[in-house]
Amino acid sequence: MGKVFDPWDLTWHYRSQDERLIAFSNRHIYLERLITFPGVGLVEPVRFIEVPQKPGIDGQEDSASAEVQRVAELILEHARDRPQESLGVIAMGIKHAYRIEAELARKRVEHPELDEFFGTLHPTERFFVKNLERVQGDERD
Repeated sequence: MGKVFDPWDLTWHYRSQDERLIAFSNRHIYLERLITFPGVGLVEPVRFIEVPQKPGIDGQEDSASAEVQRVAELILEHARDRPQESLGVIAMGIKHAYRIEAELARKRVEHPELDEFFGTLHPTERFFVKNLERVQGDERD
């Protein structure tokens, strides 16, 4: 069977409010060929928070427990301090995403006052935790 269309690469990305949101994909998937546009710079969409981890803990190569706990705390902090802003969490791997979801579920039991954030507050942009491969096309504040 012959091909119907000739393949072509995506060359432009204009949807991110800050080009750092697409930088990882641009570097590792598009080999820096993707043309991106600088954001307006009103809000920092990406920030680095170092989470110390003890080396050599078995079973945590793909998903460090200290990081899982810290991410769950940051999600609850967002829900409490900025509930008007929708939120999506992107994990580098599926195991890490599942562990973050499980830890968040445990912590949410202690904070029922935040349930609206995770339920009805953002009906069109619901909160999510996804691994990098599943997040294509999702948009959140």
